[in-house]
Amino acid sequence: MTSPIVTTTPGVSSDEYVYATDLAELGEVDPVPCSGDHCRAIILNTMDALVWYPSKTGELKEPEGQLADTWTIAPDGSTYTFHIRDGVKFWGGNPVTAADVRYTFQRFLAYNNPTGFGWLLLPWLTGHQAGEYIPWDDISKAITVDNATNRITFHLTVPTGVFLSNLAFPIFGVYEAKYAMEHGSYIPGQNVTGLKDSKMSSGENIMGSGPYRLTELIAGEGYVLTRNDNYWGGPPKIKTVKVLYVPEWSTRLLMLKRGQVDAAAVSPDVASQVKSDPSLKLFVAPNSGFTEAIFFNYNIPVQKQPAGTQGIASDWFRDIHLRRAFAYAFPYEDYAKQAYLGYAPLAGPAGWLPPGQLGSAPNGYPYSYDPAKATEEFKLAWGGKVWENGFTITYGYQDFMKGPALIGGQLYAESLQKINPKFKLIPALGNWPSFFDWPLAMAVGQNGPDANWISTVYGVGGWGTSYTSYDNDALNKLLVQGAAETDTAKREQIYTDVNALIATDLPYILTVYWPYLMAELPSLQGYVYSAAWQIQVGYAPYISKSGGT
Repeated sequence: MTSPIVTTTPGVSSDEYVYATDLAELGEVDPVPCSGDHCRAIILNTMDALVWYPSKTGELKEPEGQLADTWTIAPDGSTYTFHIRDGVKFWGGNPVTAADVRYTFQRFLAYNNPTGFGWLLLPWLTGHQAGEYIPWDDISKAITVDNATNRITFHLTVPTGVFLSNLAFPIFGVYEAKYAMEHGSYIPGQNVTGLKDSKMSSGENIMGSGPYRLTELIAGEGYVLTRNDNYWGGPPKIKTVKVLYVPEWSTRLLMLKRGQVDAAAVSPDVASQVKSDPSLKLFVAPNSGFTEAIFFNYNIPVQKQPAGTQGIASDWFRDIHLRRAFAYAFPYEDYAKQAYLGYAPLAGPAGWLPPGQLGSAPNGYPYSYDPAKATEEFKLAWGGKVWENGFTITYGYQDFMKGPALIGGQLYAESLQKINPKFKLIPALGNWPSFFDWPLAMAVGQNGPDANWISTVYGVGGWGTSYTSYDNDALNKLLVQGAAETDTAKREQIYTDVNALIATDLPYILTVYWPYLMAELPSLQGYVYSAAWQIQVGYAPYISKSGGT
């Protein structure tokens, strides 16, 4: 796994799929710390999960079995038992057993990474939070197996209706226990809290059962997947998958035109170059699985603000009139047109969760651009002092979304100046998570596939909450109830109440549902972007090619 990954041939062969990504976060495969697109893509294509979202259209439906062919859930949601499908083998030839599944999840709990997606498992199975030390007794009793029937049971400390959907998130791919342990990885019972397994990170110690095997991985450059000809679901049509890190759009476009790649990531501002080219196709997924928002900081560290900042206090945004004023002052439609050229649906009125998904609401975000209402609310904020004294504040964004975010910041600054010349907003590039120290920060958060994902930005323990200090006891109680409830109709009512409370309290400003765009050659067939997977590359077994060179 050390040779350079390059594409120098004049055209990609018909049994090879080459994708050019603009994401640089390459080099980590281990499911435990996985938090990005690249590792999710590798896991989805190389390791089978118990259950997954397999839609060939990208639509969000109920999870279906992958390694598990049947399962039962206790009526109160306290236990989940899965039967492992017969005849499934790892790449090396050994059968996949319930014991391998147990090892995969025990290792996840034992490492208990403080970042990533530990919250999908930890509270339910152990009662502990991410990064906390978990005693081995708590881990061992959380997951049991019946070797005779090849069944695995998860024993939850807190009943929930969301666990099945959590297990379908594409980081819970199963790998062979015997192979991992023989090659120096985790031994059950070890205290490894917070440690890193370098051989798992590189993929060296991962023996999966998926349709592909990871054969090359070079951090910052890309990776190669090779077909598993003995895959239980049938061998994929494409033999080799290559993913290349190509940061510049002009280079990705040239590679497409030369036939050196089959597909490439595209940002909305250059999508017209693809749409106007008859030799290319433009793929658009209106919801990438992320909602974009401008986050209010509820505990502003005044001492950390840039020079020139004025008119604010640490609790500045705890005044509801000020939050409403800023919400009415943002030019939503102009932003969507200029920053996303119409490819991004506005995140109102449905709210954080997209229309059609359990938990979305007809009036989830009842705010639109209205300078008159913004003026009224600014005059009420902090007893009129904001209107009278004005302010100079920083609005932050990250490098990977600098195009749309900068446009949004510039439009926002212009709007505020028109409302009151004393209002000054300065867009600034920042780093994660320090840019959340500023009063306003544009960022994205995941919006599904289960309604419980709304808690990651509005509830205690979510990344939005932890960085912006938003806290609402009534909302937290509803979110806990929504996660615990197993009846779908009751869950829907709970999230209706959640959206009503959010609409009243206005924790953040919602902008758009983040779209995903991709340029592809006409020969590429079967590509799917699913908001449940949230990966650029797609699920390679769905892909085929016609008219290849």
